Amino acid sequence: MSQHQSDHVFDPGDMSALAHMTDIDRRNCTRTVPLRVLCLGLSRTGTVSLRQALINLGYKDCYHFASTLQENPRDTELWLEALNAKFKGIGKEYGKAEWDALLGHCQAVTDTPCVIFYKELLLAYP
Repeated sequence: MSQHQSDHVFDPGDMSALAHMTDIDRRNCTRTVPLRVLCLGLSRTGTVSLRQALINLGYKDCYHFASTLQENPRDTELWLEALNAKFKGIGKEYGKAEWDALLGHCQAVTDTPCVIFYKELLLAYP
C-alpha cells in the first residue's frame, strides 16, 4: 500500500483518492512483509469494514478489490493472468512465487479477487 493510504479504506465516494493511484507492474516484485491473515469472505459481506479493522490493528497492507480500483489498477493484469490460468488453462497457474509478486506488499487479504483463489492461497500460505 502506498504511504498515503496506510490508514485509509476504500470509499467509493472519495474521488480524490484517484489522484493517488500507482502504476506498479508487480510481475517482478517480491514479498516484503509476511502474509499473516487470509480473510476469504465474499464481496458485500463486510469486507471493507474488515479491511479497515485489519489496517487499524496494524496490518499493512490489506488487499481488497479496492486495491485494483483505487490503488494500483495494473494489478488487474496479473489477476487476469491468474484467472485465465485457473479457468481457461491459458498460461501458468499461480503458485507461491506469483502470489508473492502480486500480494508481497500485503500482510492480509480479503474480498474478491482473492476469495476466488482461496485454495491456491491456502496452499501457498498454510
